[in-house]
Amino acid sequence: MRRIIDFFNSLFFWAFKERKIEYFDLLDEYEDYVRDVDISVRNTLLGTVKTKEQYETNLEYCFYHIPANSLDNPEDVKYVALYRSKNIFNSDTPGVLHYSKVTSFEKLKRFEIKELKISLKFDSYYYRFNVAKWETLTFPVKAREKAPIVAYMTNLYLIHNSKYAYELFLKNNDECKLYRGLTDIIYKVYDGFFVGDFKVYINFSRIIIVRPKGKFYFKLKDYKKKPYETFLKIKEVIFPSFNP
Repeated sequence: MRRIIDFFNSLFFWAFKERKIEYFDLLDEYEDYVRDVDISVRNTLLGTVKTKEQYETNLEYCFYHIPANSLDNPEDVKYVALYRSKNIFNSDTPGVLHYSKVTSFEKLKRFEIKELKISLKFDSYYYRFNVAKWETLTFPVKAREKAPIVAYMTNLYLIHNSKYAYELFLKNNDECKLYRGLTDIIYKVYDGFFVGDFKVYINFSRIIIVRPKGKFYFKLKDYKKKPYETFLKIKEVIFPSFNP
């Protein structure tokens, strides 16, 4: 009887004992992902459309337009990616499917955009971006959790290397590394990683961040349900000087 009790006590001990974690340096390990890329350079306009008809017109006539008061520096836009919202496209591949390089842009009034139906804002100023042939992403960026309201400046690297739309809102290389590192430990590609004095790993149903003066805990189910929202909270712990 005593041996049976000892056996189950042993199982209990090993089940709840934190195993030795093999850590790696997050910022060094993931440098190859973003080598020769500066994600903080926002060169791609992620633009929305109001209807499927507008989307098809944009594709057919190779342009995209946006209210001039929605964009401060149109000269920074080197590429345009069209965002397909869930409300409009429903099950028809919402997210990002098409993008193109900008060939020119101009500021004009809405009534001067002849390809589209007249608008109540016919006398308002817009930027029209003329683009080369639209390219279709081999792996579309899926709509999830966060989307541009009118438009958002992102980076072309993220258009080509994101699975979900919320990844397009990552602001710099370190944020990108942190997101990939979290993804890899959650799906057990690696045990854990460290960033400076912080260590991050998964233990049962929690993401644990260890720092010299304490620990932070995040529920794994929260990350899987709302990854971007939870990512921002984790980022604020590890990179407090970065703005969400």
